[in-house]
Amino acid sequence: IRKVAAPRLFADALSKPLPPPALTYDYHDVRQAAPHLVDVTNMKVYREEWWAKMGMPELTYWGPEENDTVGQLIYRFRFGQPVAQILLETVCACHIFGDGQGGQGRGAAAVDASRNGSDWTTLSDGIEPRQWGVYIRAHGALPPQLVGGSEIWIRVRCLTHDCPNDSYSTAQFGRQVHRGEPVFSLVAQRPAVGEAHA
Repeated sequence: IRKVAAPRLFADALSKPLPPPALTYDYHDVRQAAPHLVDVTNMKVYREEWWAKMGMPELTYWGPEENDTVGQLIYRFRFGQPVAQILLETVCACHIFGDGQGGQGRGAAAVDASRNGSDWTTLSDGIEPRQWGVYIRAHGALPPQLVGGSEIWIRVRCLTHDCPNDSYSTAQFGRQVHRGEPVFSLVAQRPAVGEAHA
């Protein structure tokens, strides 16, 4: 886990109306988290409909629109009160396709978190080291420097190279990896009685 430079934060991110605060956010379809998005850059929703034609659930996820430019999603989740712990669960499914593998291109991703939307901590990164085709997971409790406030910002970054970016992407955020499990979830816990956080 390391600190990374803050990106430009759009002025309207702080003023955008958001859903009421909650301590639990749980999504089985990543599109359901859209009300919490405050920035979408070079990303679009993909729907792999051919899975449904085979009698399986349709695959839906976010991925880059254009190759060789990092796409990002920034989510802002409010808890309505200071929290002592935040559990985050999500996966970016990244792939490498070559000749005869039924696809083309390669993908990488990263997941970051912030208490204020400007100072970011990277939780998992396959972009900077160019780890193509590696599943990027954010799993479990966020580090102490990210808790104690009443909200959390989550940033997902995706990068593709030589991918058609038409019916599929090789860097996928929110794809159903294990059937029945949420694709994106946050659970916050209140401080114990008498416990204080900066």
